[in-house]
Amino acid sequence: MTCLNRQVEPAKAVLRADPAVRHQTIRTFGASGAWWATGIGDSACMDEILAYLYTDQGIALNNYRHNVGGGREGGPLADDKSGPDSWRAVPCPLKADGRIDIGADANAWRVLRQVNALGTVDDITIFMNSPPESMTVNGKTYNDSTGSNLRPECYEAYAAFCADVAEAYLNAGIPVKYISPVNEPQSQWDAGWQEGCHYTTDEILKLTRLVIAELNRRNLPVKISVNESAQYGNREYVHDFYKTLLSDDTIYPYIDHFAAHAYFATDKIRAALYNWTQKVAGDLGKQALPVYQTEFAAWAPDNEALTAEKRITMTGRALYEDLTLLNVDSWDYFAALSRGPDSLVMVNDSDASKYWPMKHMWAIGNYSKFIKGYTRVEVEETGLPEGVMGSAYLAPDGKKLVFVAVNEDTASQTVTLAGVPEGAWSEVYETSMERDCSTSRGFMKADNGYALPAQSVTTFVFQLA
Repeated sequence: MTCLNRQVEPAKAVLRADPAVRHQTIRTFGASGAWWATGIGDSACMDEILAYLYTDQGIALNNYRHNVGGGREGGPLADDKSGPDSWRAVPCPLKADGRIDIGADANAWRVLRQVNALGTVDDITIFMNSPPESMTVNGKTYNDSTGSNLRPECYEAYAAFCADVAEAYLNAGIPVKYISPVNEPQSQWDAGWQEGCHYTTDEILKLTRLVIAELNRRNLPVKISVNESAQYGNREYVHDFYKTLLSDDTIYPYIDHFAAHAYFATDKIRAALYNWTQKVAGDLGKQALPVYQTEFAAWAPDNEALTAEKRITMTGRALYEDLTLLNVDSWDYFAALSRGPDSLVMVNDSDASKYWPMKHMWAIGNYSKFIKGYTRVEVEETGLPEGVMGSAYLAPDGKKLVFVAVNEDTASQTVTLAGVPEGAWSEVYETSMERDCSTSRGFMKADNGYALPAQSVTTFVFQLA
């Protein structure tokens, strides 16, 4: 057995796990099929790419978010960026005669079946960015004026459409768990570059009640997921809406989470939201709804250029903060594939056989490959240098303890891992510019310190018994 840290002295920087203090159990990690599944889902290499995403060959995700289109017409991206490219032209399953054709978006339907056939996915969410064109004010799946684009007389029809689509997928053998009919509703969605629909919070609540009623009337084993707010810190669409969900007895018994997006969130925003969920639940005498993080991407504010190293650590930090500060038990990345480096896999649009798993994809793997079904335990952080953070997770049978440590610094940083038996050994999996977590780097002994590589995410798997 090769010991990676035989000569490393114990450090004053300590991550000490306390398995007796337990938090949430981690359920799922996933990614979205928007909009690559529509654009290149028929590529011959799709089996290889999905293996990177949804099997142990890669990062072993177990949640898939499938985009149901409203029927947006497409074509080459306009020079003025006002029109969608071909990937974002997502066919709608609602036909003119009222039939539901879940194969209308043939490429995305193919990908959904391939993902489901892998047998590794526990949750499938179907989501809509816009109602069908036939139900909108302007006959388009994006707004061109202020207000919601869903016609007032079409709320019941849209709720029925949501249930129709869910039922059709279930009948086709796709085990849909959630349906999400609203996406980032605070935006006006008037630029036209993708499907989208604005809603007030009252309009979301009205639609939510109607969808729940339809699902219940048909006795479908599907729950609604709302409201996919773009930002954790939005008072109206997140904090106030969350309180209303817990207060509304026509909604609360039929939902099991609150969905929101983590774009550009800070540690303070995450902690404040978690504290709010606990306060509201306590005030109302209700069980708090957990927050599901349903979209994050390694994007920089103000279009700042990001290095691959920075994407590794910002993704690692986002996971660390969502899991430890917001206590999420389900975490999703946005685009699994795109033409650019912010997706998990970058592809060549004209030749999808040319693709590149990105380094931050593997940073997610440092969590998703190792802690699904595990329970997060308390970690005492002592003397950690700026930019170093860590969390720990206990296996269901108590026989493994997993640490995940992030080092944002441009230099290596030495830490000591504690809270495991004296003499315990850990297998080490590292994602950095030199390595990825697909294979073990070797072993380390907990009695010594360990030098976390610069700009890295490292997973330590301890056998306790």
